[in-house]
Amino acid sequence: MNRRRRRILRVAGLSLLGGVAGCLGGGDSSNGTGEPTDGAGTTDPGGTTADRSTADPGGATETAATTGGNTTPPPASLGTTRTVQGNPVRITETTVRDSVFYLEHPDEFGVKDPGDGRYVFARVGAPDGGPARGEFELAAGDERFYGGLDRSRPWGGDVRPVYGGTDGTSGWVSFWVAAPLEADSVRVEVGDDAWRLPDEDVKALRRPAPTFELQEFAVPDAVEPGQRFDVAATFRNTGDAPGTLRAVMPVHGAGSPCCNGPKRVVEVPAGGRETWRESIGDPDTSLSWGEEVAIRLKYPGGRRERTVSVNGERTTDDG
Repeated sequence: MNRRRRRILRVAGLSLLGGVAGCLGGGDSSNGTGEPTDGAGTTDPGGTTADRSTADPGGATETAATTGGNTTPPPASLGTTRTVQGNPVRITETTVRDSVFYLEHPDEFGVKDPGDGRYVFARVGAPDGGPARGEFELAAGDERFYGGLDRSRPWGGDVRPVYGGTDGTSGWVSFWVAAPLEADSVRVEVGDDAWRLPDEDVKALRRPAPTFELQEFAVPDAVEPGQRFDVAATFRNTGDAPGTLRAVMPVHGAGSPCCNGPKRVVEVPAGGRETWRESIGDPDTSLSWGEEVAIRLKYPGGRRERTVSVNGERTTDDG
């Protein structure tokens, strides 16, 4: 008899969530009935989105199977309502991600790298309340993956709200999953009930994880007052499978609101390169004489910071 192997969620609290770009051919995958949005309430600006499976808006109910006197419901499809602990509960959407955006500081986003794994998120609908977050698990063959979202500090991102279990609303539960995952079927389980992940999610989980390497971060050392300038970051996917790159570039100074900065979400093939270019500065109001502009680049597995000095002579308008 096979023994059940358990893996511990390898996330420092996972007070984080991130951009929902996906593709059936590689990278992230998303399925279900909802449409995640980013922290500003808009859909993720980059990448492609996988075809979403359509679930019965009314919540279909599947018949339980009886074996040896025990009634065990078969794994349900997304959108199916089950009675869990006396209340209606359903999983309405799932998404698989190579990395996630999260609120690293109250005013600054970061990128969480899952290392040799991926993140799986499942949206739980429990209008009358439901199980605690810790009772949900991701099952892949004999392996079980557990996880939850740390609500002890403010967080941001586009897969929200976090599932609370007792607040009478829907929300997301999360899992760290090893990559590649050697399983033909994957389920979200709570007690005796389960919802199966769609085939495209399982396909995404069976691929090796991408590995992104920063090859160049081109930033000028100094600029003239009032000068707008360009920065460029070139990444290479050194892994054996395509993947979704997430990066964020917080900027301090140059008229930029502190400190979220632009985000980048893009699909990169195995062995492929991607160059991200941004134009920094407002020539009408920023980059005054003697100012410094700090630029931070955050990406899966690393971060860099550069400072640009504003040089040149003071100029006056004699009218």
